[in-house]
Amino acid sequence: MYGGTLRFALDCEPNCFDPSGVNTLSDLHVMSTLYDTLLEIDHQLNVQPGLVESWEILSPARYKMKLRAGVLFQDGTPLTTAHIRWTFQYYQREDSILRETVQLIEEVEVLDEFTFVLKLTRPHAPFLSQLASTTGMILSSNTVAVENETGETLHLFVGTGPFVPIKKTARAFCLQRNPSYWDVNESGQPLPYAQYIELPWLENGTEMLNALESGELSFINEVPYAKVPALAQREDLQFVGIASHSYNGIRLQVTTFPFSEKPLRQAVAASIDREWMLEKVNLGVGYVSHGPIAPASWAFDEEFRPYKPDRDRIQTLLLAGGCPTGFEFTIKIPPGPIARMVTCIKEQLAEQGITMHLEVVEFPELVESLVSQNYQAMFLGFAGGTDPHSLLFETFHSRGGENYTGYSNPHVDALLEEACLVTDQAQRIALYRHAQQIVVEDSPFVFTRSGLSMIAKRSNIHQIEPHPDTLIRWKKIWIQEESVSR
Repeated sequence: MYGGTLRFALDCEPNCFDPSGVNTLSDLHVMSTLYDTLLEIDHQLNVQPGLVESWEILSPARYKMKLRAGVLFQDGTPLTTAHIRWTFQYYQREDSILRETVQLIEEVEVLDEFTFVLKLTRPHAPFLSQLASTTGMILSSNTVAVENETGETLHLFVGTGPFVPIKKTARAFCLQRNPSYWDVNESGQPLPYAQYIELPWLENGTEMLNALESGELSFINEVPYAKVPALAQREDLQFVGIASHSYNGIRLQVTTFPFSEKPLRQAVAASIDREWMLEKVNLGVGYVSHGPIAPASWAFDEEFRPYKPDRDRIQTLLLAGGCPTGFEFTIKIPPGPIARMVTCIKEQLAEQGITMHLEVVEFPELVESLVSQNYQAMFLGFAGGTDPHSLLFETFHSRGGENYTGYSNPHVDALLEEACLVTDQAQRIALYRHAQQIVVEDSPFVFTRSGLSMIAKRSNIHQIEPHPDTLIRWKKIWIQEESVSR
């Protein structure tokens, strides 16, 4: 059960290893091996203990928490409440994408080396779930130098996670087992099981599946749509796919023409036949997306389907936007198979007199364009957290840490802020659905599809299953003994 190397493919090169930086999913996969969170989220989206072994809600804005004793950072330093205070202070700096959330923490009151109270400026219903995401990743102020064949030496914060960084090569990020890791299995045996992790980056799901079939990879979480049905019949591979807490679509830059004009944004959104694309392009894999609340969310509204083909309405919208004969714009997209879906959208827009030019951009440049808001349109989805707050607030609130479209609507802001103050789930659902309705009407983001959280693995890889937040839970994955070495 112990030993061996887990090999998992990332979809792009990881470059940011700071939870409060602008992160890709590849970055998050690496960080989830390095840093533990104060709390964890199970597959039913319930909050569970993490570095914090117990907690008490003293009031809607005060949380008393007790750290596990005996937890060590990867450099041997014991975890104490001082590290909690330092981490949250660091996350409050000006350029932190976690700043909006962490600023809610008015004080970290240290009672002793393992007990602390988080005092918030106001009640915040999603708070515990956020402590199970990047907000809750606890860092040491110490850093470790990691060999980097692709450039300057990396200096990563030391964490308490199950794996320790070894090096970053020209094609993979490499880690090894943390021998002092704090967690144990149900029998009291130490975790993690695997000795090493290798995380190469491959361009697309076809490359990943080929590498899985050849034995170069242990498991993957991207599979070409056409291959999904056949995977269920394989004996050497196993596949599981579930609804995810994510959505895909087109981000529209609303601060500049043409998408400063709401009717033109609406015209693009109304021109896309999502159901047809899911069936013909995605081969039925995933779910049609009409809004930011994803199918895995407890606030999902299955009956919310505002988009219906209506050529007369589209022409009315184009006229209202000052472009009665249509208009043109450029969309930036990442390399890979996403081009097929975007080409399909291009054809549907052309039928309405809207010309969309495609510009393929390498991922680091794409992220730079996103953050600097240097784009007209961009096909880039969003995945995050396990509470509907993360799906809506971060991207559509005026102060959202990942609002890169320039979108601002005071009514949406007020609804999302109110949803943080109430604890009744039925009330929160009503508020989030109302906010979703307005966001879709304003159309700063054209929703197309919500993909599956999926795992395809070799039959000798055990105790791994997809999670709604799409991240990997590493520490309990084990490799069958006869296949430990290659």
